[in-house]
Amino acid sequence: MKRRHGQRGSVTLEAVLVLPVLLLSIMAVVQVVLFAHASRLADAAAREGTRALRLSGQVASGRAQAELFLQQHGAQMVLEPVVGARSDGGLASVDVSGRAVTVLPGLSFPVHGHSAGPVEAFTAVKVTP
Repeated sequence: MKRRHGQRGSVTLEAVLVLPVLLLSIMAVVQVVLFAHASRLADAAAREGTRALRLSGQVASGRAQAELFLQQHGAQMVLEPVVGARSDGGLASVDVSGRAVTVLPGLSFPVHGHSAGPVEAFTAVKVTP
């Protein structure tokens, strides 16, 4: 099998052109997965904080539970987390925001989680005979 003189080095040229596109595509897929995971962690932290706030009625308890969840499960996935909690008129809500970790330089992907629900209130029931 004879090679023509003009095709010498064509495989190297193709590799040089295709390899950066392939690597960038793989990094983009990894970035999407990391963003999705960080978003789910922010949602889960907000749900955990709301659950604690609904049961205790203490805003500090809900905020602390959401922060603890992020420390235990998402410390390296959700960067610069900010947790806000409030309880107004029997409704408890927790907001979690931050940034997703990135593999592509120069990009920043904000994540946000929100959860709300009624504050649990136990009242005595009077039974009349």
